[in-house]
Formats: sequence, C-alpha cells, structure tokens
Amino acid sequence: DLESVQWKTATLNLFGKDARAPDPEEAPVIVLAGPTKPLLPQETKLLQEYLNKGGAVLLFLSPGTPDYQDLLKPWGIQTTDDLV
Repeated sequence: DLESVQWKTATLNLFGKDARAPDPEEAPVIVLAGPTKPLLPQETKLLQEYLNKGGAVLLFLSPGTPDYQDLLKPWGIQTTDDLV
C-alpha cells in the first residue's frame, strides 16, 4: 500500500460545481488506472489546467478503452488499440 511508504492518496473529484484543478504541490501525480468511460469535457478541462501548472498524469489504458485524445493530443501523444 502506498501509504506504508509515506505516499498520501486521495480520491479526486473532477466533476460538479465544487470541482477544481488540483495544485501540483498538493498532488504531484494523478493516476488514472484502467478507466472504462470517456472523460467528460469538464474533467478534461480541469486535467489540462492541472497539467499546464506542472502536474503529471499516469494513464493506464487497455485495448478498447474510450478515446482520451482530447486530453492527450495537446501533449503530442497518440494512442492506438494495440497490446504492449
């Protein structure tokens, strides 16, 4: 468990009236592990704001995962439906 090695973990809400882009000082990395639904426009916008402030996103995608190009394209990243 990450907390046993002194990494703090928390759930991040990127949707709704109280949603906001986290500060990279508070959350140096956001992990999206095995998402099964596409990001909503508000979620994509907040993640882009976070990345533009110097944050980092670790994204684990599986074949058949919904399209995440709205989030990845501004960073020059293109995904395919291949296995590695």
